[in-house]
Amino acid sequence: MHPDPRRWRALALLCTANFMVILDSQIVVLAVPSIERDLGFDGGGTHWVLSAYLLSFGLLLLPGGRAADLLGRRRTFSAGTALFLLSSLWCGFAWSDDVLIAARVLQGISAALMAPSALALVMTTFTDDGERTKALAAWSGVGGFGATAALLIGGTLTRAFGWEWVFFLNVPVALVLLAATPVLLTESRDVSRRGAPLVPLRIFSSRMLTGGNLVMLTSAMGAFAVSYLISRYAQEVLGYSPLLFGVATAVLPVMAVFGAYGGQALIPRIGVRGLAVAGTVLLGAGCLALAGVSPDGAYLTDLLPGLAAFGLGLGAATVAGPMAALGGVDAGDTGLASGITTAAFQLGGAFGVSVASAVSAAVTGTATSAEAVTGGFRVGFVTAACFAVLGLAIALSALRPGKALVLED
Repeated sequence: MHPDPRRWRALALLCTANFMVILDSQIVVLAVPSIERDLGFDGGGTHWVLSAYLLSFGLLLLPGGRAADLLGRRRTFSAGTALFLLSSLWCGFAWSDDVLIAARVLQGISAALMAPSALALVMTTFTDDGERTKALAAWSGVGGFGATAALLIGGTLTRAFGWEWVFFLNVPVALVLLAATPVLLTESRDVSRRGAPLVPLRIFSSRMLTGGNLVMLTSAMGAFAVSYLISRYAQEVLGYSPLLFGVATAVLPVMAVFGAYGGQALIPRIGVRGLAVAGTVLLGAGCLALAGVSPDGAYLTDLLPGLAAFGLGLGAATVAGPMAALGGVDAGDTGLASGITTAAFQLGGAFGVSVASAVSAAVTGTATSAEAVTGGFRVGFVTAACFAVLGLAIALSALRPGKALVLED
């Protein structure tokens, strides 16, 4: 069978969808103060602008992945994209805090349909192992770039046009995706099983699936923790503006792309396990380098080395994780497996931010001096390094050949 001549254009479409889904998980961070002023949130309530999206996204990823397998991956992707468009409009036109939170929940639901179906379509579109490796590297690199580019884009849009445009930005992109989907994507589904359990236990009999998802979980814990901590350090201690912060941290997504593509090229030599080990080591090294920040830090000495190492590691680890996880399941389970993988990343990110921020705040206490605040961030970065150490232990122990566990559905 000849490969689909549309496959690389299809990959561009699917990667664009992944970029937007990941972008929306963080793009509102720098818009929160403006949203709070305009919509009159009660004290502390603005965190729901973030949490409503992340929770509905993470909790519904597995049903979204199974829906893609059973109902059709292209159909599910199209439905999710249409809902993404409508919910983004609703967010932008929100007239109260409750309305915005409800719209963000709907936006998370749409992301839970789009993300696993898009990744499953990548897997079914690229049947050659070499091309699939390159496609997954592109997918991971674009996702990593979306996560870190969100702060730059969100800050720029909010400052220039108002907070509403961090949501309106999705509308033209979603329209293009909807128009191109029937042209570039081929429908696929799992027709072998009906009425099966949502998450059959047999899927976890694969050591590679379980290990790959745990690598994704710990990598996300570090990635979201570092993103949160470095944003606060740069703006609160060094006095960076949102725009300057985005430019200064652009090295992280750039290096993540290099790490993703360089990592996939190394897989034939070192294997998925070797790439995961290398990625988690670099993640830990980057965190430890950032743990040396000072109250009067300079970009070239305090930020650049750690961000560069961390970006390389993030790119490598987020290629190794999905490749291990998705390579360990049957073709009919790719939607479900991709849902588990994406859920692992989202939930890991939420857990990582919670732990690192709590540790940092506990160390800082009520102190407000630059030295005290920086001390809290230092401990936060060390905490993120511990996440990387955990990921390294998982890569060494789980991503190796071994007898699968026997599990009943």
